[in-house]
Amino acid sequence: MSDMTSNMMDTNEPRNGNSQEPSDQPTATPTLPNLTADFATGEIAIGAYGQHVSHESSALRTNAQDALDQLRSTSEKVASHASQIAKNVSSQTKKLWDQISASSEEAHERRITSADQIEWSEPEPIDPRENDPHIANALQRIDDDPQTTGDMPTQAIPSKAAQALAAHDAQMGNFAREPLTNEAPGISLLLHHSAKVSTSDAVKPLDALNHHTAPAQEDAGDCEPELPSDGTIAIPVKATGKSVVQPQPEPHEARTSDSSDLTQPIIHGIISHTGAMIAPVQQMSTEQFQAQQKLEQERNDNLPALFQPYTLHGLTMRNRLWLPPMDTYSAGLDAIPTDFHYQHYVSRALGGFGMVIVESTAINAEGRISPGDLGLWNDAQASAFARITQGIRQAGAVAAIELNHAGRKASSSSYTLNYGHKSVPLEAGGWQSVAPSALAYGELNPPRALEHDEIISIIDAFVRSAQLAVQAGFQAIEIHAAHGYLLNQSLDPLSNHRSDEYGGSLENRERLVLQVCKAVRQAIGPDVALLVRISAVDWTPGGWSIDDSMHLCTQLKALGVDLIDVSTGGVVAHDGNPQAPLWQVPFSARIRSRVGIPVSAVGGITKPKQAEKVVAHGKADVVEIGRAALREPYWPLKAAWKLGVPDQQIPYPVQYRRGMFTHEFDD
Repeated sequence: MSDMTSNMMDTNEPRNGNSQEPSDQPTATPTLPNLTADFATGEIAIGAYGQHVSHESSALRTNAQDALDQLRSTSEKVASHASQIAKNVSSQTKKLWDQISASSEEAHERRITSADQIEWSEPEPIDPRENDPHIANALQRIDDDPQTTGDMPTQAIPSKAAQALAAHDAQMGNFAREPLTNEAPGISLLLHHSAKVSTSDAVKPLDALNHHTAPAQEDAGDCEPELPSDGTIAIPVKATGKSVVQPQPEPHEARTSDSSDLTQPIIHGIISHTGAMIAPVQQMSTEQFQAQQKLEQERNDNLPALFQPYTLHGLTMRNRLWLPPMDTYSAGLDAIPTDFHYQHYVSRALGGFGMVIVESTAINAEGRISPGDLGLWNDAQASAFARITQGIRQAGAVAAIELNHAGRKASSSSYTLNYGHKSVPLEAGGWQSVAPSALAYGELNPPRALEHDEIISIIDAFVRSAQLAVQAGFQAIEIHAAHGYLLNQSLDPLSNHRSDEYGGSLENRERLVLQVCKAVRQAIGPDVALLVRISAVDWTPGGWSIDDSMHLCTQLKALGVDLIDVSTGGVVAHDGNPQAPLWQVPFSARIRSRVGIPVSAVGGITKPKQAEKVVAHGKADVVEIGRAALREPYWPLKAAWKLGVPDQQIPYPVQYRRGMFTHEFDD
């Protein structure tokens, strides 16, 4: 083969090699090799090599087939094993789901009343407001409107819950429904009483406010805030909701022949958040004021119940729609409110809400839910809040704030962080949480149990924060004792395993909440309303019940709390609450009717006619619109239009009136 190749190369070289100059000498004829012999030799060599390659290829094919068969066999085994695992997981999941469902059903049967327990079309005789002609008119309009049926589900909550509550009532025996009286603050549309206010000290300086001295045990009945003994009449003022009052005879006293008090001048004007009069002061006699009130009342006669003015602790709100506190987790590490918070809350005030409650605000740094929480424990924070309260009040709403300590839920993540349902690590700015007992919530880090002295310091922190809130211009304070935060943890037997005076019995577990509320009530003075937010039930067997809530609210009423903001849940992770339309309204109705204290309703209320029925039928005094207001800041303005409020009485800012809703552009 090599010889042949060499010969061929030699033969081809002159043809493929370098060109040479032509020569005149004749060219000799070359000698040709024996190509036949060479080709035969090459064919033999090629044939032998081909046989070798074919043998090797066959061996490779055999090995590849063996490997493929082995891989196929292994895959089948893996698939079979995976199928068995899937079956096992499915079986275990079904068992777990059945257990959860059974637990949820048991929780429903033990803990919850239902909307179908309440006859929405029939007024309750225990509500004195049903005798009010203005509410009667509103009710008649609802009953006459066939479109309202679809907006108010009659079975917002499983009927088993209603059966469980009916059985509970049967066991209570002679437990009578105590009628609400006209002495219950805020129940009637008419003004009952107001704390006295002077134009010089509408908001007292911080050092003039009383500091709490609440002992560990004290008769709650002795803590009723003192009301004016000579009677008062409240004068609503524009924008701020503040009232200036003058002494008037008690309603039941007969007037004497001396009518000098009928011409006593009354101050009427606009009060700033600092207490200074910022509008020209006009004098009017009692007769003039009463005539003005009569005209105003006649003007409101045909308004829906939801848009009737509401007076609470001397504060008159333009309607019964409130913005509830909802966390935005948008503060810096200094916990100072920003321009976002100003825009967020003032826009809802411009949108027509009667009261705007600022989100959960921590009383100290360790009490923050997350690193993005607002705080109110120093003067810098109070100064930043003052701008927000001024904006809210200038927009026509009452400014309120919710004060909170997160307890074992502190140092948790939020949608602005990336730690899921876990605690924020210490190296990332987290901190050690504290709680009544060292019991963790969900996947959060275990808290440290509070010492007795630390509990007392928390009471002091609530008082200090409330004083700063008044200094900042807030007209109402809400104490957060719900949703599984510190005060709620103290109430609930599932999160409070203490053995001292703050744990054990119901009375001991209530102690911290009652001491906080008593101390705050004394510190903020008579001019500021006090609200308490509670979780009426925790949706878990063996936990906090509606009976416990009614017992607590009775004590809070005696301490001078003006209104209960009724919510549910939050103590136990994945508590299985139903999240149905109007799902928390029955709890508000139960507390209002049994305890005789004003309440708010919140949760699953998204339509104007739903909210109207809740108020008109006496299930709550006010309605809070939460998530719907996040996407629609002007929800009250649209609700007023849909419920037929006359255009001139819808609380539009004057700059927005040319954009009013009209029937021509009904969405």
